[in-house]
Amino acid sequence: MKADMVASFLSTAGNLGRRAWTCLTYPKFLHFGLNGRDTKPGNPEFFQLNNALVEQKVMTARVRAFARRSFEGALTAPLGTALLAWVGGGVAGWQPAVIWFAIFCVIEFLIGRSAYLCWRDGSQKLDILTQGRRLIFLSFLIGLVWGSSVFVFWREGQIQHYLLNLTILVGVSAISISIMSPFLMATVSFYSGLLLLPLIHTLLMQDPISLKVAMGLGILYMLSLQHASVVGDQLIKDLELTVRNEMLAERLHLALDAADQDWFDLNPQSGEMVASVRYINFHGIATDDTVYDFQSWLDVIHPDDRAATQLAFSTALQDGGAIESEYRVRALNNEWLWIRSIGHVVDRDAQGKAVRVIGIHSDVTESKHVDGKIRKLAFYDQLTNLPNRRLLNDRIQHAIQNAKCQQQYGALLMLDMDDFKALNDTQGHDVGDKFLVVVARRIESCVREVDTVARQGGDEFVILLESLGERDEASDRAEAIAKKILDAIKKPYLLELTEVAGKGHTYNYHCSASIGVTLFSGQVNSSEELMKRADTAMYQAKTSGRNLIRFFDMGMQEQVTARAILGNELREAIQKNQFVLHYQPQMNEAGCITGAEALLRWMHPRHGVMPPDSFISVAEDTGLILPIGRFVMETACAQLVAWAARPETAHLTLSINVSAAQFRDQEFIDHTLATVKSSGVNSCKIMLEITESLLLNSLEGIIEKMFELKTRGISFSLDDFGTGYSSLAYLKHLPIDQLKIDKSFIRDVLTDMNDAVIVRTIIALAKSMELNIIAEGVETKEQRELLAKNGCFAYQGYLYAGPMATEELEQYMQQLIAKTTACTSTSAGNECQTQS
Repeated sequence: MKADMVASFLSTAGNLGRRAWTCLTYPKFLHFGLNGRDTKPGNPEFFQLNNALVEQKVMTARVRAFARRSFEGALTAPLGTALLAWVGGGVAGWQPAVIWFAIFCVIEFLIGRSAYLCWRDGSQKLDILTQGRRLIFLSFLIGLVWGSSVFVFWREGQIQHYLLNLTILVGVSAISISIMSPFLMATVSFYSGLLLLPLIHTLLMQDPISLKVAMGLGILYMLSLQHASVVGDQLIKDLELTVRNEMLAERLHLALDAADQDWFDLNPQSGEMVASVRYINFHGIATDDTVYDFQSWLDVIHPDDRAATQLAFSTALQDGGAIESEYRVRALNNEWLWIRSIGHVVDRDAQGKAVRVIGIHSDVTESKHVDGKIRKLAFYDQLTNLPNRRLLNDRIQHAIQNAKCQQQYGALLMLDMDDFKALNDTQGHDVGDKFLVVVARRIESCVREVDTVARQGGDEFVILLESLGERDEASDRAEAIAKKILDAIKKPYLLELTEVAGKGHTYNYHCSASIGVTLFSGQVNSSEELMKRADTAMYQAKTSGRNLIRFFDMGMQEQVTARAILGNELREAIQKNQFVLHYQPQMNEAGCITGAEALLRWMHPRHGVMPPDSFISVAEDTGLILPIGRFVMETACAQLVAWAARPETAHLTLSINVSAAQFRDQEFIDHTLATVKSSGVNSCKIMLEITESLLLNSLEGIIEKMFELKTRGISFSLDDFGTGYSSLAYLKHLPIDQLKIDKSFIRDVLTDMNDAVIVRTIIALAKSMELNIIAEGVETKEQRELLAKNGCFAYQGYLYAGPMATEELEQYMQQLIAKTTACTSTSAGNECQTQS
């Protein structure tokens, strides 16, 4: 039994020793919690902090608090030791008293120095725990020095002085509780030297009251530890709460800085307002000698925003909702910045009135700029800064509603520049862009501020005029404004070419525009309908000769609708193969057929046979001319191959009309040559008829394509010669083989001297340029005789035959061969060779 008790005692002593060693060596020895309680703040926000960092900061704060208190104690402790040394020196002698006092001062100096260094820059040092241990150790030493005084100053029979010594030590123990309370180990070590040494000395005394004194010192030791524990526990809680609040404040500060935000705290009753220092200093709201309040904050707000901001605050305070307002504030650099303030009422008095509002100020200047850029990108044309189609549609809808409410007419003008493409092609798109900007400014100068000028895209502009009065007045005013715009646009433009062509000169440019106008009241329900009507009127102005103004009427809409229907029917006709070729014979002076012209016909299911004049313009506008042209080329080549198989028709050539749209197509040459190759036709039998309108644009490119086809044996005929913009300057450069005199000159050649002169001139021109000549529209023998007399021996017209289907042409040729044998050898002179 005794052995078990000894083993248990040794085990307990060993555990206590290990714990003591752990407290002195393990980094977490500074942690102290009374009775193992782990108290945490009630605010959930605290639990989202980094607990390890909190513990580290609390630890640092405890060390610094311990250092500060130790430093203060080191400054005052020599007074108590001097008193004790003076009292004890008179009893025990001055030599031991001086030595004891000197030792005490040396240790206190070390404590004061270490405490000062730790207190001054302990938060910047990484060895904060080492400094804490050093101070605890020095505290233990100073406790031993204090406690050793009973041994130094004790003399037999001097019980009064001994009790006085103990009284001073008790006073020191009471004063030292607040100094040692940050750490339990500091308290234990200090009081062990301060009180336990006197307790031991008392027990060694042979005095009747020694046991009582010893018991009192023991009780004082336990009470000191308990009181120090309570004080230390409260200190740790306070420090942890302070650290967590500082970390939360730091988090908030960093978050506000990162979000470029500032806080404010307002008392609506008194008007007192507190805000972050950065906000106050940045906006210069208050200085050292002024008071910052709600009114001083309002004073720096832009005058245009001040009333709305004050109203937003007042309304929110009355209704109890959130406060939100955007306004401009002048910064110290005199720049106006956009601020958004958001706040909430957090406290109210007994009557329910708000007494505290907390919120944030956010600098949204950059966001406003970005929003402005986004709005500009979304609603304004980037080149001219005019409203784009999206914003225009909104304004048209608004104008329609206003017209309905005010019972007044408005007008929508669609403007398109005439031949703007030529400027872009010749001078470059940069010059074209500069030109459009100037046009936009000129149009804006011709309208009122309440009117809208928008850019539709490309070289199209739209002008919206509102509140023009009754219909007749609105029509007159719209026409006057349109004429004013046309006059402004027709003025010359001086365009700088330096940046584009690298030349230091300007380009003097003249142009015109076509304008379509439609009036509206409140009966039109959509902007799309108005735009469609204005576009229809503008298209009519274009087709009527350009540089004109045309007002919309329902007849125009019917034409547009008819063209749209025709376009759809053309697409269906291509899919259902409703096109065929008719052929009109071409004759020589002997009355023999030398070839034919292929003429397109549309076998319409409802309208019957339709000539190309009734649908070609729609086909060109819709791009359907390209598949139709490929059909014509393939069918014509197949017909030539069929003729080549028979001796009596092998000599025939075939003229094929080619539109400007076809010739501009990049795939035209490739498809033509591929068709010739795949069909096996003799390319020398193909005569492509082009009109003079083809030569108006990109002449060099046209000539290049013509020469490429010419080298493959394909011939060219200039159709309708004399009706367009014929120029001998470019005519001599074209690789043409034939001129065709237009039927408009042949019709009145016998009665109109002007037509007769033109015909003789064309024939003479062809002879001088060694070109073949053919006349179309020959209907009488007299016309043919006149042409033959002037040197034209090839004819096409109803004198011989009109356009006919393939079967009818075959019958016609058989009848022609049966009537005369002069045509059996007509193939002579029709041979050709392709150029490599």
